[in-house]
Amino acid sequence: MGIEGKNVSISANYGLGLAKLQSGTTNGEDNNNKHRVLSFTIGFRL
Repeated sequence: MGIEGKNVSISANYGLGLAKLQSGTTNGEDNNNKHRVLSFTIGFRL
């Protein structure tokens, strides 16, 4: 999701990983060990 103007752009991104971080576990009920990323970007045009 993002907004772009004449001189500024702002965006937010979210990513959800599909693989578990702890590869030794086989418990299918524990989805809290998956990789998640939330990022924000602000850009200025020069």
